[in-house]
Amino acid sequence: MADAAEGSRRPTPTTTETGEGSRQQMPEALQLHGSDHPGMILVSTLLTKSNYLTWSYAIKRVLRAKMKLGFIDGTSLKPNAN
Repeated sequence: MADAAEGSRRPTPTTTETGEGSRQQMPEALQLHGSDHPGMILVSTLLTKSNYLTWSYAIKRVLRAKMKLGFIDGTSLKPNAN
């Protein structure tokens, strides 16, 4: 269930300060926001044996909105090591 526009949408790089006072461009998908934490409930639907399709749709929708779906489906590019 992919949108036609979904494939053409690319995260916008943003500039962040590093510890040494220099600036570094980082794609928005790699940035963590205040609402991104391990205990966060992304969807209210719990995954069970019988509701995978419903749960999958809900979780993909949330991850797409947060620009994090690429980490799951493999479309995010690995950042440069420098």
